[in-house]
Amino acid sequence: MPPRANKRQQRELEEIAALATTSGHESSEEEIPTAKSRPAFAALLDDDVAAEEEEEEEPAVQAALKSKKPKKKKKAQPTASSGVSQDQIQSTPLKASTSGEGSPGPSKPKPPKSKAAKKAKKDDLEKALEELSIKYPTLQDRPSTSNAEASGSRSSLSKLLAVSLNYLDADAELRRFFGAKVVKSAEPKSSSSHKRTGNTRSQLTKFKPAWAPPQMRDGLSIHELDEEVPNVAELDGSERWWSIEPSKKYKSLTKFFIQTVQSGDPNGFYTLLQRHPYHADTLLQMSEVFSHREEYTQAADVIERALFAYERAFVGSFNFTSGVHRLDFDIVDNRPFFLGVHRYIIDLQRRGCHRTAFEYSRLLLGLDPHTDPHGSLFYLDYLAIKTNMAGWFLEVYDYFEKKGIEQGNQVDVTRWRPDLLPGWAYSRALAIRAEEKDDDHTKSDAALVEAIVAFPSVVSVLAAKADIPLPSNISAHPAMRVTTDYNDAGDASKSALALLSHLYAIRSSPLWKIPETAAWFRSVLPTALPLLPDSPYSTSHPTRSKFLQLISSPMSNLSFALWRHVIVQTNPNYRRLIAFVPPEIQVQRSYSCDPLPPPTMVSAYNRAYFEGVEEVGGGEGGGIGATGFPREIMELIERLFPGGAAGFERMRVNDAEAAQDILLQIALNAQEGAAPQGGAAAGAGPVGGDEHDPETGGGGLRMPGGFGEEED
Repeated sequence: MPPRANKRQQRELEEIAALATTSGHESSEEEIPTAKSRPAFAALLDDDVAAEEEEEEEPAVQAALKSKKPKKKKKAQPTASSGVSQDQIQSTPLKASTSGEGSPGPSKPKPPKSKAAKKAKKDDLEKALEELSIKYPTLQDRPSTSNAEASGSRSSLSKLLAVSLNYLDADAELRRFFGAKVVKSAEPKSSSSHKRTGNTRSQLTKFKPAWAPPQMRDGLSIHELDEEVPNVAELDGSERWWSIEPSKKYKSLTKFFIQTVQSGDPNGFYTLLQRHPYHADTLLQMSEVFSHREEYTQAADVIERALFAYERAFVGSFNFTSGVHRLDFDIVDNRPFFLGVHRYIIDLQRRGCHRTAFEYSRLLLGLDPHTDPHGSLFYLDYLAIKTNMAGWFLEVYDYFEKKGIEQGNQVDVTRWRPDLLPGWAYSRALAIRAEEKDDDHTKSDAALVEAIVAFPSVVSVLAAKADIPLPSNISAHPAMRVTTDYNDAGDASKSALALLSHLYAIRSSPLWKIPETAAWFRSVLPTALPLLPDSPYSTSHPTRSKFLQLISSPMSNLSFALWRHVIVQTNPNYRRLIAFVPPEIQVQRSYSCDPLPPPTMVSAYNRAYFEGVEEVGGGEGGGIGATGFPREIMELIERLFPGGAAGFERMRVNDAEAAQDILLQIALNAQEGAAPQGGAAAGAGPVGGDEHDPETGGGGLRMPGGFGEEED
């Protein structure tokens, strides 16, 4: 017995039978319309046209079935709902109820729509769509931003920065190493009763049952920058710049968060997250608190929640995986997303998920490959070799080297060049050796000699970390001098070179500890010895000279990216490297949620940013300050209570009785215009105020990892 045809095949057979039955009749003279150019919105018409065609062909199909198919008597199988047999359901799909008792009546096919009516309807739709195209020109003829952008039409850099979604899942990487059962058994048991509501899909993270049900976008959205595009020359012609935009309510939450940081009361963070669980700045602040307590699981969880909140804002044309979309780091609303991705990279490496960490580092670089604000390049020189991405590494190196040659080898101090970095020089030798398919290692030997001669400051610290003994004539060479801090280096550029030498040695020493690699390293040193300079900071070598020129100013965006990269680290091995940060940078006051704002910033968490933003009040969903008091009372509290409405709310949450006493005191002193005395919870002062505590910066607790408060 031949297999039973599916419904589509049955329909095609029925249409053929219908045509054969009606072959003697007059055929339709309706012509098939030819394809013509339509507005961008016209694709929406496809489903409507297809539906109309199905409606037209249905009567003909039913007529063919009635005339050609033999009637077969089958035992009726009543359904639970209507008593209609299964055979009737299958053979008569279109039945209209016409009797008064609700019993199914004979089917009556719809009269076919006239050609003029259909054409008029289609013309009206196309006219409306053309009006939409004129009203929203940015949606007309836009290039695709999906993963299909990895086609050959894109520039080489965009291809190299495109992110692979398959490798953004850390759990999948762990399953590849340890197996699904082991990973599942290690997952914490969730006791939350939350149910999934709304869209919880995510490419950056996985929604967890313990998280609160997400709301629509959670107060964040994104828009494309037009005339506000940063003053940078594009690396290629496909870049598009964007900025995250918070709602007024979200800004008020951020204001409360900053006041909580200034007050030094951590209970305010818990209060905020209980009622607004997807406020990204608060989540990132809590991640740092958990990291300092060595509660790394909780730290990773809140970071993932912050990334989840941001991803919900990335709607429309923005696609962080395409390699062409950028975020302007000068805008303060974008900077927390950079910070969240960076901290997640740190956690991924701690867990041993190096392939996932590589993909996130590539994502972080793609957000701004010009200044690389959080130093993803200082991860990629190690992770690319660790994860067998040597081919990708060499392509990126060659791209920027070629760009430099095209520019006449002139150093542009406004953007990074990976081919001028110490770590990339040494990793290039490893990458070339990994790509060599025979026993001829001439190219990799030459590349390693070039790296040693260009950056001899790496040799001593790398040999010490990788346990590679150095010959005495090499270890005693002046070029192998080890610098220990900023004062030892003498200036910002030399300090930056020493810092990157230590940073690369700490991270990449496991790659050089391999016996074959260590032996290769030792064997190449005698060849490089005669070419070494008299000082590790000599400008005799062109690559080293260009690097020192690139990083010469401690107040440039590139220098800030390097210092910021070190400041964000939580591992004690990296925290020691802060000694290489210039003193003028260390004394700068900034929040740990916005470490070292760039010198070219256009906004920061200060008075100007929060101007016109109201204190968090009640309203839908219950706000932080949902006290139930009339607005007049809250304004009185804001004016007379030293901590303002936010400080009073924190007191009310922690000590309701004391808050009532303060409220009574305010009421008694209101007519005299005096503030209450001895307010124990007078925590947060005004954001970006003029009076700063010399110890904490802004009259509040200096939060973990921060440098105090941002000056107004």
